[in-house]
Amino acid sequence: MSDSENIDPFDLDDFDPFPRFEGGKTVPKDDLFAAENEPPVLEPDQPSMSLTQMAQQAANHQAKPSPSHEIDSDYMAGLNEAQKEAVECIDGPLLVLAGAGTGKTRVLTTRITHILALRKAWPSQMLVVTFTNKAAREMRQRIGQQIGDAVEGMQWLGTFHAVTAKILRRHAELVGLRSDFTILDPDDQIRLLKTIIRAENVDEKKWPARALANVIDNWKNRGLQPNQVPANEAHDYADGKGIALYQTYQDRLKIANAADFGDMLIECLRLFQENADVLKIYQNRFKYILIDEYQDTNVVQYLWLRLLAGNGKNGPQNVCCVGDDDQSIYGWRGAEVENILRFEKDFKGAKTVRLEQNYRSTGHILAAASGVIAHNSDRLGKTLYCNSEDGNKLIVKSIWDGDEEAKSICEKIEDFRHEGANLNEIAILMRTSALMRSFEDRLSILGIPYRLVGGPKFYERAEIRDVIAYLSLVQNADNDIKFSRIINVPKRGIGASSLAKMQHYARMNNISLYRAAAEMTKDDDFPAALRRKIKKIILALPYGMDKNLSFDAALVDPKHKLKPKEIEQFKLYADNKGMNFYSAAQDLTANEPLAGKTKNELKTLMDNFKRWQGLITEMPHPELAKLIFEESGYNDMWKQATTADAPGRLENLQELVGQIGQFSSLGEFLEHISLVMDVDEQKYNSEMVSLMTLHAVKGLEFEYIFLPAWEEGQFPHQRALDESGQAGLEEERRLAYVGITRAKRYCWISFTANRQVHGQWQNNLPSRFIDEIPIETAQIEQNNTQYGNYAAPSGSYFDNDEIETNSSFQTPGWQRAQKVRKSSGYQIYKSAQKSRKIENNFYTGERVYHTKFGLGFVLATDGSRVDVDFDEAGRKKVVASFLEQT
Repeated sequence: MSDSENIDPFDLDDFDPFPRFEGGKTVPKDDLFAAENEPPVLEPDQPSMSLTQMAQQAANHQAKPSPSHEIDSDYMAGLNEAQKEAVECIDGPLLVLAGAGTGKTRVLTTRITHILALRKAWPSQMLVVTFTNKAAREMRQRIGQQIGDAVEGMQWLGTFHAVTAKILRRHAELVGLRSDFTILDPDDQIRLLKTIIRAENVDEKKWPARALANVIDNWKNRGLQPNQVPANEAHDYADGKGIALYQTYQDRLKIANAADFGDMLIECLRLFQENADVLKIYQNRFKYILIDEYQDTNVVQYLWLRLLAGNGKNGPQNVCCVGDDDQSIYGWRGAEVENILRFEKDFKGAKTVRLEQNYRSTGHILAAASGVIAHNSDRLGKTLYCNSEDGNKLIVKSIWDGDEEAKSICEKIEDFRHEGANLNEIAILMRTSALMRSFEDRLSILGIPYRLVGGPKFYERAEIRDVIAYLSLVQNADNDIKFSRIINVPKRGIGASSLAKMQHYARMNNISLYRAAAEMTKDDDFPAALRRKIKKIILALPYGMDKNLSFDAALVDPKHKLKPKEIEQFKLYADNKGMNFYSAAQDLTANEPLAGKTKNELKTLMDNFKRWQGLITEMPHPELAKLIFEESGYNDMWKQATTADAPGRLENLQELVGQIGQFSSLGEFLEHISLVMDVDEQKYNSEMVSLMTLHAVKGLEFEYIFLPAWEEGQFPHQRALDESGQAGLEEERRLAYVGITRAKRYCWISFTANRQVHGQWQNNLPSRFIDEIPIETAQIEQNNTQYGNYAAPSGSYFDNDEIETNSSFQTPGWQRAQKVRKSSGYQIYKSAQKSRKIENNFYTGERVYHTKFGLGFVLATDGSRVDVDFDEAGRKKVVASFLEQT
């Protein structure tokens, strides 16, 4: 979770639900909860030991646990003073504030080794919880290097979900399950929710099952059972039915003896809350609790830990939480930074150790990161430092536009490449994935291999492939691959059987799938009843006989009840096709036309394509693309989706529309796409530049880091500010801190004066985070933009926001911007100037007609587009030229 967005935190395969190791020795399951002073079966220290000596050894072990492997005495060698303090403080609650690159994993593993070396606990008496299986495997491997085979006894080292699943298996009956319960994967969860939604007569198009899954997951992350959800939150789904559906879902899970991933924690929490004796077993068993990445815990994880840790009445709470409040960046996933901020209040007498010596980055990089994060108020406070040289200053660069920014960064990467830099040590980090497209294009043009971490490349994303398929079909309707992709996207009720019929018809008539669909949606003049009779005759033909002769005889056989008029009609069909009767009959049954809703939906789609194709020469291609996305229903599909990735997908579509405007025609754009996607990564070696979001990079490090698009609205992101205010701003600043601290020795930060966002050019102000970087840590590079000197007396970029759109600055990016502005109607805005609107003749409240959507009333106008409330289709934004006044 904290290492990369593409790591599955719910993979339980690495953990046996019935652990069988105790102190590195195999024991029966019944002995797993033996008295805590009971030692495991011991092997003699020396082969010649007598029974009396072995008994004495057992007595010694019963008093003090001992690892089954000789631990190296120098396991603490190389630790700095703060790290040693964190390792040696093993009694009572401890918070380790571990800054970026300060060696927290080594502190955790060495602390575990130290506890075992002092014989304070058996390996099985230590609970060590991480957030990802990757982190758990790495920790297990490191501990194994220090304590050997005894690491196998650490059966309680794993993720939150793995540990809680193991506990639930043992006590499943107490929460209404059996020990062999099934853990539903996300797909099974969605299928079950769909069944429940249909049974409750909820409109699934308006309230998708994935939306309900997200709402339920949010409640479970906060530790809320159905009867604990506040009444005012019932309206989060289906106009007040959310809580009832949540209860039904949980009931159905119990009936099926199943649980989802959220249940691992919330049901384990309920188990402890309702069964004090069970809770006491685990409180006594775990002598030491260690939690990694504590700043990323959510409410239910926090409550679960507090119960396990107890209230300290029977002795010190040996709880150690390791984390960094300055790297809490997953608030949107339910993480609560307050959990780490209030640690000292939750655990009385807690000690805090700050790890501030950084082993990763140079002095200037650390000073810059510290200068930025110091502006957050909700933090415990620490300052990173290093004993190495200050190194290169950060590059802070102002650039004219987004394309020029991508060009500058990729050319700098090319320079590093020629100097012998390893591409695996280079990363470009962005706030949102929608900004990656221009970098992918430029890297492809330069022949620099790259990998996209945490998701597919821009042109490989499903939504981008879908809309490119639509645009390609407008340009070339005979592309069967593209047509098959979008024929039922969004859903039109055109299933696999209907598609198979079209494919067969296309093969039989040697035409494209698109043209087959057009033919099969035409009105059929051959009677359906006669077609069915012909089909029955074919099915009744005797086996082993000549089909032609048999069919000719059967055609006039009275038992098949064909009227003379019907026989003549069939013979006429055969003559028109130039076929004998049997072949004509096969053709009739094989090429059965579509009918009902399928036919109507497909006919609407074919009519749309015909109309869109006619508009290629009549309207600007960016506007045509918008029209296609709107009228195909593709935009509405993602607007109505309430999944977490839906807003990002819409942003990607808007980014694509903006890119289309940079080409002189739709054909030129599609050719560019083909060339970009033709890059074969297999011809490169394993070295690749990494492109990823700032959320995906946590836990990683690179020699060279590029941080583009540090502009107000982009970073900090406007949505975060609008939705979360000051808390959102502070989380965005923590993202900036994470980004800077990923760099070992080179860090580039850039912002642009102009950027095309959602197809429109806009002026930018530099991010406030740039102004927070200490001036002595930065080297300023400017490309003659409108911004003044970074070190100007004002001390801020924000004091000068005039935009000169008539500049004679002739960079390639500026030339492209001018070309787009003139050819497609887009323009570069002045900060004090309203955008130019294309006038139309409609006014609010006017009655209008659209050839596809029918009659409606105008709600608002915006340049060439009109917001209309249609009587049947609902609210749509359409191009004014397609409306008629009534």
